[in-house]
Amino acid sequence: MTTDKLILWDSPSDPPTEGGLLYTWDGHSDTEASRSLFCYVEANASRLRRKYLAFIHYLGEFRIDDKRITEHLKLSDGLSYWWLTRLTEKDFSKTPLDDLIRLFAFEEILTELQPRKLVLVSPNGRLMDALAPLCRVTGISCEWHRIDQRDPRPTVLRKIHAALPATARALLSLVRYLLNHWPLRRVPAPNWFAGKNTVCFFSYFEQLEELKASRGRFHPRHWNGILELLEQAGLRANWVHRYIASATSPSPRYAVELVLRFNQRPETEGRHSFLGAFLSWNLVLRVLLQWLWLVLLSRRLNAIREGFRPPASSLDLWPLLRRDWLESMRGPDSLINLLEAALLDRALRTLPRQSQGFYLCENLPWERALAHFWRKHGHGRLVAVVHSTIRFWDLRYFVDARTANGIESLSLPRPDRVAVNSKPALDAFHAADYPSTDLLECEALRYAYLLDFTTQERSSGIRDRPLRILVVGDFLRADTHHLLHILSETAGKLDVTGRFSLKPHPNCPVKSDEYPTLNLQVLTEPLGELFGRFDLVCSCSKTSAALDAYLAGLPVIVVLDDRTLNYSPLRGQSGSQFVSTPKELAEAFRAQYRNTATPLKPKDFFYLDSEFPRWRHLLSTRGAPAKHPAHPRHSHNDNS
Repeated sequence: MTTDKLILWDSPSDPPTEGGLLYTWDGHSDTEASRSLFCYVEANASRLRRKYLAFIHYLGEFRIDDKRITEHLKLSDGLSYWWLTRLTEKDFSKTPLDDLIRLFAFEEILTELQPRKLVLVSPNGRLMDALAPLCRVTGISCEWHRIDQRDPRPTVLRKIHAALPATARALLSLVRYLLNHWPLRRVPAPNWFAGKNTVCFFSYFEQLEELKASRGRFHPRHWNGILELLEQAGLRANWVHRYIASATSPSPRYAVELVLRFNQRPETEGRHSFLGAFLSWNLVLRVLLQWLWLVLLSRRLNAIREGFRPPASSLDLWPLLRRDWLESMRGPDSLINLLEAALLDRALRTLPRQSQGFYLCENLPWERALAHFWRKHGHGRLVAVVHSTIRFWDLRYFVDARTANGIESLSLPRPDRVAVNSKPALDAFHAADYPSTDLLECEALRYAYLLDFTTQERSSGIRDRPLRILVVGDFLRADTHHLLHILSETAGKLDVTGRFSLKPHPNCPVKSDEYPTLNLQVLTEPLGELFGRFDLVCSCSKTSAALDAYLAGLPVIVVLDDRTLNYSPLRGQSGSQFVSTPKELAEAFRAQYRNTATPLKPKDFFYLDSEFPRWRHLLSTRGAPAKHPAHPRHSHNDNS
């Protein structure tokens, strides 16, 4: 199939209705005049995801001076820094994954259609730089119509910060980190529990029940019910927390006070400390020297640029990923990742041998460092606990099968087991070729509250009163405000009456007067206490709260961002509604008066059981670490 001219339209203005076959860079809907690149992505999602994961694997294996990148980045403690970089983290909030996946998709389209000419209409010169080699190789003439940048201009402070060299920004981030975490050193070194009946948890110091915390009782919502399970299993727990400012611990000094209260009751609350409590000037100095080595090394690895051309592809991804590479090697990411790795090394060296370790699994750099140093210091089995949903396009959770099955000393540091909380999560790992023997099923502790939630029938009187709409925000400010902006535009187009209430993410507060047309009521109660008061939920595309509402029996409308992939946990769930324009959202609101869908029950999605049999079994199975490819010197028989 051949076409004369192919237009790639990356502009907020309406595309032309004639002049050639046209693909829109943004938007989630095909029209008579244009095709959506995101629609193509969704139709070929599994293949495109595999392509990107294969590229990241290839980049780690890329050779410079006959050494792989993983070898060049080997630290003195045996950990390859490659596994702590943005490139292997694949976090959509840091890396331009939406652009990269679309480029892989557009390369397939160009290869199939073989146009004589490509016209790119875009403000983004990086897209032109990425596509130019492909056009040269295929003999396609390429024309770029540059338009004005549509993003708002940054503030003066942001301009100054962006103009600073990466190394200067890294040092500033170190100063901020030390100011925020140095007070945590006030926590005395705990008399850690030791012996075969001890387990260790690595978690975030947030999501605590505030009233219980003020009374010296430790009750983390991410680990709902775990203290009772530990007591019944005869286990004692050590807790190492990563401090994050939250409603229950708005300052590090207050967080220290809470931990001191918890430590007064170690037999029931466990023993607690912070990762930041292991800070010292000696450690900071060693990290700075290590970071200087990394900065100098990055200047010697200039040939890495050639590795950003994926195998069997003519794309050049360096223009889009150059910043990720430099931030990982010289910027704030590099210094903070090295610092947290050193803190984990010190903490795990200090701890007596732990029979089992557990941590919340999001596949962040500190988790890879934890897996490495946990094994280095001879602790028992390490289990990564999936505490939320596994979204298809959240690539942090997925790696190329060759990466997952690496067998040499610098391979990806992994836990011995991954505890998954639902059948969809298990299926997602299987679909991504994660080793099945390393997966365990466990009840979803974070979602245990859904066991007590009674789905209420939708009242027939809903047609006689305004819709009660709960809006749930995301931790990313841009996503929350995109949702509220669409809602504001929709409010004037509604021929039904709606009353809007907002439950913002704790880390992204919103003032009601910012959106006066919505007359928002801002709520702070836990989600589980809110659902019974509303008729439907309207959510951002990334927040996991959409799934909470869905399983609580409420209709959910997910507002997609025209510029991003569908990151919703409801992607692929029957009955889910996805909209991207005010017109589509207004129609979705009207449809709720006719909604008679049968809600999915929580137990049909998550592993939920009030007796927690899977967790009981996991906690009762202890011993030496399982044999791990990256560290074959450890072995034991494990039948979990």
